Amino acid sequence: MPQASSPLNTAATPETGKDNRTSVSDGLKQREVWILSDGDGNYDTEVIDACLTKKGRQKSGKGHPSWKLYMGHVQPFTDCPAKPENFPKWVYLDDKAAWEVYHSRTFNASQLRRFWPFDFSFAGRFPYQRLHRGRPVYKAGSSTEFRSVKIRGKEYWFHGSLPSPVEPKQPKRRSTPEPTTNSLATVLGSTRAIKQGGPATTQSEDSNSNETSTPEPSYTSHEDLDQQTSQNSMLVDHTSVHIKMQQSESRDDTSCPETSCGEKDQKLFGKDGIDRSGTPNATAEQRQSSKRAVASPSSSVSDYYGSPSSKTKRQRTVLVPYTRLQDGLKAENQALQEQYAGQKKEATNAFRSLAEHSTAKQNQSSKHTVASPSSSVSDRYGTPTNTPKRQRTMLIPYTVLQDTLKAENQALKEQLASAQETAVQLERYAIQKKEEVNAFRSLAQALYLSNLDQQEDLSRVHTEVKGLYEELNAMKERVKLSLKPIEKLHSRSERTIVEQEKDFTQKGMKEAWDKFVREALNE
Repeated sequence: MPQASSPLNTAATPETGKDNRTSVSDGLKQREVWILSDGDGNYDTEVIDACLTKKGRQKSGKGHPSWKLYMGHVQPFTDCPAKPENFPKWVYLDDKAAWEVYHSRTFNASQLRRFWPFDFSFAGRFPYQRLHRGRPVYKAGSSTEFRSVKIRGKEYWFHGSLPSPVEPKQPKRRSTPEPTTNSLATVLGSTRAIKQGGPATTQSEDSNSNETSTPEPSYTSHEDLDQQTSQNSMLVDHTSVHIKMQQSESRDDTSCPETSCGEKDQKLFGKDGIDRSGTPNATAEQRQSSKRAVASPSSSVSDYYGSPSSKTKRQRTVLVPYTRLQDGLKAENQALQEQYAGQKKEATNAFRSLAEHSTAKQNQSSKHTVASPSSSVSDRYGTPTNTPKRQRTMLIPYTVLQDTLKAENQALKEQLASAQETAVQLERYAIQKKEEVNAFRSLAQALYLSNLDQQEDLSRVHTEVKGLYEELNAMKERVKLSLKPIEKLHSRSERTIVEQEKDFTQKGMKEAWDKFVREALNE
């Protein structure tokens, strides 16, 4: 977790530069505090990428060369709160501003990384190497507890320029008791006792011995525990092999009615159970030892050699003894053989009756039946069949009457005729529709060609009308030019008449002027 700057340096007490700008440490160097007149910072991607890399930081100094540190909308004498969407971009954010931007859910991950690359990662989260700076973020209703988020399994506290809170030490885990090897030695001892023919102690004997001596559990370190568990796992693997061998031997004894398979090889016995090895049959002592219960895995080596057991009660109850008498296995095997023999006999009788029934049915309907798929060539020619018993009992004859075949053939012929007639009708309908399609296509082509001709005529008429319009405009301009001198002459004559009227009026010859005007108009 990156360490924040000390509260005694300039990060906690902002300084004022030569231009009266407040500067605060961003964790690496002093930066000017952002104000409203600064706006967004420089967004040159090459400079930003160079500053984010390790080599770029070494070349450019410490961080971006021109970005400011945003600590709220601060003016020289005011502090105006703002919404996260109005925060400046391409600046450094202090802890409080970064918390507000992240929890506002206004920007997605790519926008957070693009606008504030020194405060957010590509996933839109706080990077673990982000430095603390500026204002802290307190929990609701508290002025001492900081807010935090989980980063790589550790708490990232938003304490700003204040010192990081001291995390409480977690209590050490209590070491587990040392696992004793009595349980493993128990299994090994039981298997050795069976192999060597020694006595195998039971769970009751272990309990009596444990009442006399019960050791206290010991505690070891984690390193010793790992070594012991690795050794115990190896012992368990060998023990499991011995147990599986013993179980297989106990199961194989069911096929030997006289002796156990541990004393005689099973391959020397025939299917009828007669001993062909040339050795005498098992004695009474061997029969008694074979009927002895299988040794429990919970018996220990100390019991076998006569020493008192040192197992605890928990170790005795964890391992369950495996006991199965040979007489029970033999009885179960005998019952299974009898059940199998009865089922086999019932199946043989059922197949035999089915074969007799099918043979009688073939003899009765031989004159009116078609050859069955299951009947051989010898049956059709009257010779006795030589097919195996399995084929005679498994295949069932399939007989069909001639009348039924004829009726079915007639129905199939009628269906075929109706299908052919339907096919002819569909073909005629398809030909008719094809002709209609061709006629419609030819009509569409004719309409298209006539449309093209009409378009050509319209374009020609449009060109002619456009020429007439242009000629009329030219004539209009020429008329305007020819009327200009007439307009000038008319205006001069009007001015002359007005001036003469004024002169006659001033000289007192108004009546003479009116007489002149009437005579001029009458003419």
